[in-house]
Amino acid sequence: MLGLGIWQLDRARQKDLRHTRYLANVAGEPCRELACLELLIVDPDAPGRRVQQGSPSWLPLRMLLDNQVHHGRAGYLLLQALDTTPAILVQRAFVEAASERGQTPALPELSGSAGLEAEIAWSPATGLQLSAVVEAEPMASGLVRLQSLDPAILEVLLGRAVAPLVLRELPVGQSGPLRPWRTPGSGADRHRAYALQWFTMAAVLAWLYWMHRQRRGRSGS
Repeated sequence: MLGLGIWQLDRARQKDLRHTRYLANVAGEPCRELACLELLIVDPDAPGRRVQQGSPSWLPLRMLLDNQVHHGRAGYLLLQALDTTPAILVQRAFVEAASERGQTPALPELSGSAGLEAEIAWSPATGLQLSAVVEAEPMASGLVRLQSLDPAILEVLLGRAVAPLVLRELPVGQSGPLRPWRTPGSGADRHRAYALQWFTMAAVLAWLYWMHRQRRGRSGS
Protein backbone atom coordinates (compact mmCIF):
# COMPACT_ATOMS: atom_id res chain seq x y z
CA MET A 1 0.00 0.00 0.00
CA LEU A 2 2.89 2.35 0.69
CA GLY A 3 4.27 1.47 -2.74
CA LEU A 4 0.93 2.26 -4.37
CA GLY A 5 0.78 5.59 -2.55
CA ILE A 6 4.27 6.51 -3.76
CA TRP A 7 3.29 5.51 -7.30
CA GLN A 8 0.26 7.82 -7.14
CA LEU A 9 2.46 10.70 -5.97
CA ASP A 10 4.76 10.06 -8.93
CA ARG A 11 1.77 10.13 -11.29
CA ALA A 12 0.73 13.48 -9.74
CA ARG A 13 4.22 14.84 -10.39
CA GLN A 14 4.06 13.71 -14.03
CA LYS A 15 0.64 15.32 -14.48
CA ASP A 16 1.92 18.59 -12.98
CA LEU A 17 4.87 18.61 -15.39
CA ARG A 18 2.62 17.94 -18.37
CA HIS A 19 0.24 20.72 -17.31
CA THR A 20 3.13 23.16 -16.88
CA ARG A 21 4.28 22.37 -20.43
CA TYR A 22 0.71 22.84 -21.68
CA LEU A 23 0.39 26.33 -20.12
CA ALA A 24 3.79 27.32 -21.52
CA ASN A 25 2.68 26.18 -24.98
CA VAL A 26 -0.54 28.20 -24.71
CA ALA A 27 1.53 31.34 -24.04
CA GLY A 28 3.93 30.64 -26.92
CA GLU A 29 3.96 31.98 -30.46
CA PRO A 30 1.34 30.48 -32.81
CA CYS A 31 2.49 28.03 -35.46
CA ARG A 32 1.71 29.66 -38.81
CA GLU A 33 3.53 27.47 -41.32
CA LEU A 34 2.31 24.06 -42.50
CA ALA A 35 5.81 22.61 -42.11
CA CYS A 36 5.84 23.78 -38.48
CA LEU A 37 2.45 22.16 -37.88
CA GLU A 38 3.50 18.85 -39.43
CA LEU A 39 6.47 18.74 -37.04
CA LEU A 40 4.45 19.67 -33.97
CA ILE A 41 1.54 17.30 -34.51
CA VAL A 42 3.71 14.24 -33.80
CA ASP A 43 5.31 15.77 -30.67
CA PRO A 44 3.66 14.43 -27.47
CA ASP A 45 4.64 17.67 -25.69
CA ALA A 46 2.91 19.92 -28.26
CA PRO A 47 -0.66 20.15 -26.80
CA GLY A 48 -1.53 23.76 -26.05
CA ARG A 49 0.38 25.24 -28.99
CA ARG A 50 -1.76 27.61 -31.01
CA VAL A 51 -2.06 27.14 -34.76
CA GLN A 52 -3.00 29.73 -37.39
CA GLN A 53 -3.35 28.61 -41.01
CA GLY A 54 -4.32 31.10 -43.69
CA SER A 55 -6.08 28.91 -46.27
CA PRO A 56 -6.41 25.34 -45.00
CA SER A 57 -7.25 22.54 -47.41
CA TRP A 58 -9.78 20.03 -46.07
CA LEU A 59 -10.47 16.43 -46.93
CA PRO A 60 -14.20 16.14 -47.79
CA LEU A 61 -15.14 13.37 -45.34
CA ARG A 62 -16.75 14.50 -42.07
CA MET A 63 -16.79 12.23 -39.01
CA LEU A 64 -19.05 12.10 -35.96
CA LEU A 65 -17.42 10.65 -32.84
CA ASP A 66 -20.22 8.95 -30.95
CA ASN A 67 -21.16 8.89 -27.24
CA GLN A 68 -20.30 12.48 -26.31
CA VAL A 69 -22.19 14.58 -23.75
CA HIS A 70 -22.41 18.34 -23.21
CA HIS A 71 -24.53 19.79 -20.38
CA GLY A 72 -26.48 16.55 -20.17
CA ARG A 73 -27.21 16.45 -23.90
CA ALA A 74 -26.13 13.42 -25.91
CA GLY A 75 -24.30 14.12 -29.13
CA TYR A 76 -21.17 13.85 -31.19
CA LEU A 77 -17.87 15.55 -31.82
CA LEU A 78 -17.70 16.65 -35.44
CA LEU A 79 -14.25 16.06 -36.91
CA GLN A 80 -12.71 16.73 -40.29
CA ALA A 81 -9.16 16.17 -41.51
CA LEU A 82 -6.75 18.62 -43.09
CA ASP A 83 -5.35 17.58 -46.46
CA THR A 84 -1.86 16.96 -45.11
CA THR A 85 0.47 13.96 -44.79
CA PRO A 86 -0.13 12.55 -42.27
CA ALA A 87 -3.76 13.69 -42.16
CA ILE A 88 -4.46 15.94 -39.17
CA LEU A 89 -7.85 15.59 -37.49
CA VAL A 90 -9.58 18.80 -36.45
CA GLN A 91 -12.22 18.79 -33.72
CA ARG A 92 -14.62 21.31 -35.20
CA ALA A 93 -17.79 21.36 -33.09
CA PHE A 94 -20.16 19.56 -30.75
CA VAL A 95 -23.29 18.34 -32.52
CA GLU A 96 -26.43 17.45 -30.59
CA ALA A 97 -27.88 14.04 -31.48
CA ALA A 98 -31.19 13.78 -33.30
CA SER A 99 -34.25 12.47 -31.47
CA GLU A 100 -33.89 9.11 -33.25
CA ARG A 101 -30.52 7.41 -33.49
CA GLY A 102 -31.04 6.55 -37.15
CA GLN A 103 -31.57 10.22 -38.07
CA THR A 104 -28.75 12.44 -39.28
CA PRO A 105 -28.20 15.28 -36.78
CA ALA A 106 -28.31 18.92 -37.83
CA LEU A 107 -24.76 19.94 -38.67
CA PRO A 108 -23.51 23.51 -38.10
CA GLU A 109 -22.25 25.75 -40.86
CA LEU A 110 -18.46 25.53 -40.95
CA SER A 111 -15.99 27.74 -42.75
CA GLY A 112 -14.23 25.96 -45.61
CA SER A 113 -11.34 27.92 -47.09
CA ALA A 114 -11.33 30.64 -44.42
CA GLY A 115 -8.40 30.80 -42.04
CA LEU A 116 -8.07 28.18 -39.35
CA GLU A 117 -7.35 29.06 -35.73
CA ALA A 118 -6.89 26.08 -33.41
CA GLU A 119 -4.84 24.54 -30.64
CA ILE A 120 -3.08 21.20 -30.55
CA ALA A 121 -4.77 18.80 -28.14
CA TRP A 122 -4.76 15.20 -27.04
CA SER A 123 -7.25 12.93 -28.81
CA PRO A 124 -10.77 13.28 -27.36
CA ALA A 125 -12.17 10.64 -25.02
CA THR A 126 -14.26 8.04 -26.77
CA GLY A 127 -16.82 7.38 -24.04
CA LEU A 128 -18.93 4.25 -23.78
CA GLN A 129 -18.66 2.01 -26.81
CA LEU A 130 -22.06 0.54 -27.64
CA SER A 131 -20.81 -2.35 -29.74
CA ALA A 132 -17.73 -4.43 -30.36
CA VAL A 133 -18.02 -3.35 -34.00
CA VAL A 134 -15.83 -0.28 -34.52
CA GLU A 135 -16.18 0.16 -38.28
CA ALA A 136 -17.42 3.41 -39.76
CA GLU A 137 -21.20 3.74 -40.07
CA PRO A 138 -22.36 5.83 -43.06
CA MET A 139 -25.01 8.40 -42.12
CA ALA A 140 -25.20 10.64 -45.18
CA SER A 141 -23.14 11.52 -48.22
CA GLY A 142 -19.64 12.38 -46.96
CA LEU A 143 -20.59 11.74 -43.31
CA VAL A 144 -19.78 8.71 -41.14
CA ARG A 145 -20.32 7.86 -37.47
CA LEU A 146 -17.44 6.35 -35.47
CA GLN A 147 -17.42 4.65 -32.09
CA SER A 148 -13.72 5.41 -31.60
CA LEU A 149 -10.83 7.11 -33.37
CA ASP A 150 -9.20 3.85 -34.36
CA PRO A 151 -6.05 4.67 -36.41
CA ALA A 152 -6.48 1.63 -38.69
CA ILE A 153 -10.07 2.61 -39.61
CA LEU A 154 -9.13 6.28 -40.05
CA GLU A 155 -6.30 5.36 -42.41
CA VAL A 156 -8.73 3.39 -44.58
CA LEU A 157 -11.33 6.17 -44.55
CA LEU A 158 -8.86 8.95 -45.33
CA GLY A 159 -6.45 7.00 -47.53
CA ARG A 160 -3.37 7.98 -45.56
CA ALA A 161 -1.72 7.83 -42.14
CA VAL A 162 -3.24 9.93 -39.37
CA ALA A 163 -1.34 12.10 -36.88
CA PRO A 164 -1.55 10.98 -33.22
CA LEU A 165 -2.70 14.39 -31.94
CA VAL A 166 -5.69 16.49 -33.01
CA LEU A 167 -6.49 20.17 -33.40
CA ARG A 168 -9.36 21.83 -31.52
CA GLU A 169 -10.79 24.63 -33.62
CA LEU A 170 -11.18 28.05 -32.02
CA PRO A 171 -12.75 30.39 -31.04
CA VAL A 172 -14.89 28.99 -28.28
CA GLY A 173 -17.74 30.54 -26.29
CA GLN A 174 -18.92 32.77 -29.13
CA SER A 175 -21.73 32.66 -31.66
CA GLY A 176 -21.47 30.01 -34.32
CA PRO A 177 -20.64 26.30 -33.97
CA LEU A 178 -20.76 24.99 -30.41
CA ARG A 179 -17.20 24.40 -29.23
CA PRO A 180 -17.32 23.67 -25.50
CA TRP A 181 -13.57 23.13 -25.19
CA ARG A 182 -12.12 24.03 -21.80
CA THR A 183 -8.54 24.51 -20.70
CA PRO A 184 -7.76 21.18 -19.05
CA GLY A 185 -6.60 21.00 -15.46
CA SER A 186 -3.59 18.95 -14.49
CA GLY A 187 -5.58 16.14 -12.85
CA ALA A 188 -2.81 15.79 -10.27
CA ASP A 189 -5.04 16.38 -7.24
CA ARG A 190 -6.92 13.16 -7.91
CA HIS A 191 -3.68 11.17 -7.70
CA ARG A 192 -2.73 12.94 -4.47
CA ALA A 193 -6.12 11.99 -3.03
CA TYR A 194 -5.55 8.37 -4.03
CA ALA A 195 -2.10 8.46 -2.43
CA LEU A 196 -3.60 9.77 0.81
CA GLN A 197 -6.09 6.90 0.78
CA TRP A 198 -3.36 4.30 0.34
CA PHE A 199 -1.19 5.83 3.09
CA THR A 200 -4.21 6.01 5.41
CA MET A 201 -5.04 2.36 4.78
CA ALA A 202 -1.43 1.39 5.43
CA ALA A 203 -1.45 3.32 8.71
CA VAL A 204 -4.73 1.69 9.80
CA LEU A 205 -3.40 -1.79 9.06
CA ALA A 206 -0.18 -1.03 10.94
CA TRP A 207 -2.23 0.14 13.94
CA LEU A 208 -4.45 -2.97 13.82
CA TYR A 209 -1.35 -5.18 13.69
CA TRP A 210 0.14 -3.34 16.68
CA MET A 211 -3.13 -3.74 18.62
CA HIS A 212 -3.21 -7.43 17.79
CA ARG A 213 0.36 -7.86 19.05
CA GLN A 214 -0.47 -5.99 22.22
CA ARG A 215 -3.47 -8.22 22.94
CA ARG A 216 -1.48 -11.37 22.30
CA GLY A 217 1.20 -10.11 24.63
CA ARG A 218 -1.30 -9.46 27.44
CA SER A 219 -3.04 -12.82 26.98
CA GLY A 220 0.29 -14.63 27.01
CA SER A 221 1.39 -12.97 30.23
